[in-house]
Formats: sequence, C-alpha cells, structure tokens
Amino acid sequence: MVGRYRRTRAERIHLVADEDPAYRTQVRRTFDGRYRIAEAADSDAALEDIERYEGRLAAVILSLTIPGPGDFPVLKALQREKKFWDVPIIATAPTDDPMEETALEMGADEFIGKPHSQKKLLLRTIRAVKSASSQAREHLLRQEAHQDYLTGLLNRRGLLDAVQGLCEGDMPAALYLFDLDDLKRINDMLGHMEGDRMIRQFGALLRAHTRASDIVARFGGDEFVVVMRQMRGEESALEKGEKICRAFREAVFAEHTTVTCTAGVVLCEASKSVYEMIGRADQALYRAKNSAKGACQLWKE
Repeated sequence: MVGRYRRTRAERIHLVADEDPAYRTQVRRTFDGRYRIAEAADSDAALEDIERYEGRLAAVILSLTIPGPGDFPVLKALQREKKFWDVPIIATAPTDDPMEETALEMGADEFIGKPHSQKKLLLRTIRAVKSASSQAREHLLRQEAHQDYLTGLLNRRGLLDAVQGLCEGDMPAALYLFDLDDLKRINDMLGHMEGDRMIRQFGALLRAHTRASDIVARFGGDEFVVVMRQMRGEESALEKGEKICRAFREAVFAEHTTVTCTAGVVLCEASKSVYEMIGRADQALYRAKNSAKGACQLWKE
C-alpha cells in the first residue's frame, strides 16, 4: 500500500484555512487529540502549507471567503494538481452566500454553511476522510489488478481498460505489438531467471521510449502492446517502432548474447476494436519475422 495511507491519524494533518482566528481556534479544540492541526489565515499561507504537508494531509477545511487573488484560489489549486485529488475538501461559507453549488462543482467533497456547530463539522469531516480512504483503497486494488507482476506495466486487463479511455483528441494513435525474438533461447541457455530479466529490461526500455500519456502493456509471455497517442502518420509510426527495436538490439543484455525484438504497427481506426487493431499489428509482426527479425513493419492491406 502507498506510504501515505500507512500514516496514523496522529501523523496526518488537517489544514484549517480560514480568515477568522476565532473559528480556527474552535476547530483546533474540536479536533484536539484526533488529528494534528495546521492553520492558515490567507490563501498564500494555505497553498504553502498544502505543498509543505503533501502526502500527510488528511483533509482541508477551507473557507471560500479566505483572502486571496481571484475567486477560489485554493480550491482551484487543489483541483489543478493531481497529487492532491485524494485530499478531501470541506468547504465553508456564510449560509446566505450562493457558493455551495459552485464549490461542489469545483470538486469540494462537503459544504457547510456558517455558522455551524463544531459537532457537525467533525462528523462531516470524518465522513469525508473515510470516503477518501475507501476510494484510495479501491484505486490501489484496481491498479494491482491491472498491473503486470514482472514488469510493473499494465497487464492485458489494464490495457483493455486504458484503451477504453482513448478519445478523438488522441487520434491518430499507433498500436504496436512487440515480440521478444530470443526469449526461448535465453531460457534454454541461461535459465528462466535470465529470461525474466530480459522481459523486465524490455519493459524498462519501453518506458524510456514512450510518454507518460502512452499506454504500455505486457500482453503475453513475450509480447508487449504499446499505444502511442497523436502519432503524426504512418512514416512517424514506423520510425518510432524501428527506433525501439534498434535500442533493444544495441542494449547490453548478457555477455556474448545478442537479443532482438520484432514489431508490427498499425494506425488505429475509431471504428475498429482493440482486438482488431492487435490482429492487424500481429499480421505485420508475422511478416516482419519472415523477412528480417529485429525490425518493425507497418500493417498494410
């Protein structure tokens, strides 16, 4: 489990970002013995504390009227940074101020109108923290279910889930199917431990030659699928595949041992399923293996 979720309640911090010192004192007394409290009187101080306590924040109790530049500067900053998306936000504002709908639309988990009882704040905060922890656990379990145990890349289930998230703005996308040509020979000559090391090394090489936004998965024993978003065209797709094959061929794996990978690539069509695209890439891969191992070939009808 990720380290931040192992912290005890006493180690985690509730940030009270509110312009009213009396309100902050009330909250500190309410949460005394449950959580550590940090206080901020304006948006600049709140943003500094949010960065300072990254990974330790249990929740942010945020006044929507806290002084700062523009509208909702702290709320906007929290929603802009992905690393803070799992931190629950309890927004507060005067009851007669029409801010509740806006705050919830902008990502606040709870809204409490002022004045309010401290018991109400405590119960709402505990509920928001429990909900965030449950969602974090579900996310981690989903990640584990979608992750290949050997390489840390996506597995087949993770690949199919990730491909569902592709949109029109990602197109044209190039789908590659890579096959490690010499895995059986490595297993026979050097043992399966070395074969596993070769698989891990290729997974690391794929990470190094792709962007964070690309989809990289181990599809089978020695097969890998990569989906690269916003590919300029067939020539660029083929050039990128050749570059990866060349990098693996030139990598030092074991003394006196040459290893290669072969690839097929196809530009995706929105009307075709991922399995159809993989099938086309597999046809191109088969042709490449028959002509020259260690190269990449583009699918053509």
